[in-house]
Amino acid sequence: MKLQITTELFQITSPFLKRSSNKTMSQEENQKQNDSAEKMHQEVLDRFNSMLSNADFSAHLVTLGIGRFQFSRRKTALKELRAMYVGLWKLALNRSFPDNSLDLFERFLDPGNIHSAGKKAEAEKFRELCKEYVKILEVEGDTNFINVAILLCQHLGRTGQQDLRTISLQLALDMRSMYHHIFEHLI
Repeated sequence: MKLQITTELFQITSPFLKRSSNKTMSQEENQKQNDSAEKMHQEVLDRFNSMLSNADFSAHLVTLGIGRFQFSRRKTALKELRAMYVGLWKLALNRSFPDNSLDLFERFLDPGNIHSAGKKAEAEKFRELCKEYVKILEVEGDTNFINVAILLCQHLGRTGQQDLRTISLQLALDMRSMYHHIFEHLI
């Protein structure tokens, strides 16, 4: 009689133990998945930070007619071009990581992550400028960059009708090649 009770007890508790261990396994698997996703997100952010810091905007500055010794115009143009580059990156993120693109973008715009702006007020202006470019780029997607090029020209004071068309067309073509470069090197 005693033997039967022990066997029944084992049968009753055994499924419970299995379920408990399955929950523990699934929690461990979830933790591993979260860790690997976090690692991948950090790699994407690190890669983009590297791409942004190594980006060469000299051809764009020449297209915009900004010379080497126009220091204040050059500084302003570089901020605009970097913000536009961030917008292109966000567009590529939307295409590559549709579920995580907003999280990655917000992590990039985190105040501790933007080093190039220096002061807090300048960093906030840069974040707002990035969001402005993202907003415009998301309207057209990756099919048409002319509106972004026109906005860039207007921000930099290039508003002559003929001048605006020529420059904005060249910038739009350059943005397309930049976008493809970002998209290819995103992962």
